Amino acid sequence: MKTFAFIACFAVSCILVADAAFEDVPQSVKQAHDDCQSNPATHLDESVFKAMRKGESFDRHLAGVHMLCMNKKIGNPTTMKAFAFILCVSVSCILVAGAPPDDGAQKVKQVHDECQANPAIHLEDSVFKAIHKGEPFNRTLVGAHMLCMTTKLGTQNQDGTINREAVRRIIARDNTDDAKVDEITDKCVEQGATPEETALKLSQCIRKNTRRRDHTGEHHHHSH
Repeated sequence: MKTFAFIACFAVSCILVADAAFEDVPQSVKQAHDDCQSNPATHLDESVFKAMRKGESFDRHLAGVHMLCMNKKIGNPTTMKAFAFILCVSVSCILVAGAPPDDGAQKVKQVHDECQANPAIHLEDSVFKAIHKGEPFNRTLVGAHMLCMTTKLGTQNQDGTINREAVRRIIARDNTDDAKVDEITDKCVEQGATPEETALKLSQCIRKNTRRRDHTGEHHHHSH
């Protein structure tokens, strides 16, 4: 699960996917982010965001404090969509709950770098900035970048279809109930209109239906 969490977060700074239900979230989250940024105690320099996007080391404690600030401003149990967005916007998706990146995360970073090396799907810093600010971004380009990664990592096949067994293995790492695993897997393997949209929808579904989101919230309130 660490590997896919890194795909969804690191590769695209946690794109919030194509759900119309998310449309009302970005402005409120951006406001909370700006409020927390204005507090010197919870301010994150751009260098921190850049380090996270590049998979480099960063101040996990400070990023966690910033996340907690945002969670308090936005969060209540009825705003899970906003909470999911916070995880992404506030800290460009910090990885798992206080643990250093594992071999899987390193593999994902390698794949990300390979996809970034392709000029046709290279994502500029401006795209990452737009994503974590909740601003419009080029879904076609970002989807193509994500598709490159998911294909290389085996969660999507060369023809753009989803590798159900690979997705199920990811879900099963955070769930012990086989029936629940199958239920979530069935949701996550639904195809999008294009392979690129499928890649974006898949990343949202994994993030939405696993404990990785909860772990990041409860441990140091973090998550690209």
